[in-house]
Amino acid sequence: VTAGLYTWNNSVPLPAMLGLKNDMSLAVDRALAALNEELGTVVAKTSVDLTISDPEPDANGNPVRMVRRAETNLGDLCADACRFQSGADIALVSGGGIRVNIPAGDITLNDILRVNPFGNEMCVLELTGEQILDALEWGAHSVPAEHGGFLQVSGLSYEIHSYIESSCTEDENRYFTGVAGERRVKNAFIGGEPIDPEGVYSVGGFDYLLLNQGDGYSMFKGAKVLQDRVKLDNQVLIDYITESLGGVISEEYEDPFGQGRIAIIEDKPLVSEANAGNVAQLLADLVNACESPTEQDAQKIKADLDAIASVDPQDLPMAESIAEYWQALYLDPDYPLYLYKGDELAEDLRNAGIKNSPDHAIVVLGFALQDGEMQPELMGRCDAAAAMARTFHSAILVCSGGATGENNPDAHTEAGLMKEYLTDHCGIEAERIYTDEKATTTGENAVNTFEILRENNVRSITIVTSSYHQRRGHILYAVMAEIFRQRYGYSVDLTANYCYDIESSSPIQAYDARIAAMQIADFLSLPEDAMKVLPSMSFPGGGPQEEQSPSEGS
Repeated sequence: VTAGLYTWNNSVPLPAMLGLKNDMSLAVDRALAALNEELGTVVAKTSVDLTISDPEPDANGNPVRMVRRAETNLGDLCADACRFQSGADIALVSGGGIRVNIPAGDITLNDILRVNPFGNEMCVLELTGEQILDALEWGAHSVPAEHGGFLQVSGLSYEIHSYIESSCTEDENRYFTGVAGERRVKNAFIGGEPIDPEGVYSVGGFDYLLLNQGDGYSMFKGAKVLQDRVKLDNQVLIDYITESLGGVISEEYEDPFGQGRIAIIEDKPLVSEANAGNVAQLLADLVNACESPTEQDAQKIKADLDAIASVDPQDLPMAESIAEYWQALYLDPDYPLYLYKGDELAEDLRNAGIKNSPDHAIVVLGFALQDGEMQPELMGRCDAAAAMARTFHSAILVCSGGATGENNPDAHTEAGLMKEYLTDHCGIEAERIYTDEKATTTGENAVNTFEILRENNVRSITIVTSSYHQRRGHILYAVMAEIFRQRYGYSVDLTANYCYDIESSSPIQAYDARIAAMQIADFLSLPEDAMKVLPSMSFPGGGPQEEQSPSEGS
């Protein structure tokens, strides 16, 4: 807009631009000053940052909004406010209505109004479990992409299996019309119990979503209204914080990703739910075969594989791989163990097919610490790894093991001490050594190590551990290699082995096999009920100390 010599846009009033004052402008100034004073009123405090965004910015340093596609702590807070203030069984709040972060410190009225700026009003509906399940499915239909109708929740929990393509249907106006195929929302619970599709629940929320069917929530249309527009959304939030939380938001809401109400499962299960029992039976029969394999054992294993194939042929490759590895490692009496003999070099491994290159890794498995220090057995494993490292001088090393042992006040880690020992005592270059300082079981060793391997494009590995532990280590790494191949197209070969020699008995081997089976079951996410078919087995006395540790060592 232009007037004489002056040009301004609509955000700058002409009287202010010209410095003009009159009764009207003065009255406006007074009103704005009073409003700003009111907006600056401190209504509560928070000791934690409340967020709608991922704590990690994108590559350009910009915040990544999360509240429209995943749980956040501010989403939890807003949903809790609605549930507690309404007294409903559960609350459903659209992520699109939660607009800004609240940093730790004083919370002003203006902060609350910026979080909930639309003036939506709280209401409560009576809904069936089927309507709630439809709502959850519709709220999750765009994940991992954003959707303003993504539901932040209170009083319930659920999983979104995002690898399943959404089968929600909608009309020309983008209103929900049904679910045509497999649901991606699973394991939905209210009060610790599965949602009953025929059950009836009271559901709190705001009128935009529940009464106006905003963001396409047509499944709420015609539902019985228990409370109709009783309080503004921003007042609901203020009252919850002051009345239920004593005016201070604390560690309960500390995690920016929320309290674990919404789990997003990105990877397809390695074993279908329908085959969990059959795969568990296969593991049980493999364990039973360890003590003295018979032809009957072989027939049971074949029958298990046939049963798996009949239920879902896509599960067969993983099951066959496990059975093949198990036969070679636990059931073949001629399984070769390469034993470290205390030499400077690992000469007997030169013809074992190991590549002397940076894409080969020498993986050293940890052993429980005692009083925060390495025990002789772990030093022996490191000595064996050092001999390999001198022989294959281009290979890298990966040490895996977390903070273990009952008396470890400084939280020393197996991997950290192993790296220190390898560099200071064995003369191995520190830049060749990578560490995983979190694992406390052999299964965790495998999971964490494979992330390091993939980051460094390693294509083959040799496992270094104690002789009694080599079979378990080898099979868990072999199964993890198959998982990474199927899931990510990333292949790693297991080449030979190298062992610090400790004698063991066959009962220990059978017990060791059962531990391996349980950890494979963890890899495959088999339910605990399915694993009850595993034979119970007490630890045989007098065995290696690692096996007696509650954390199992590494």
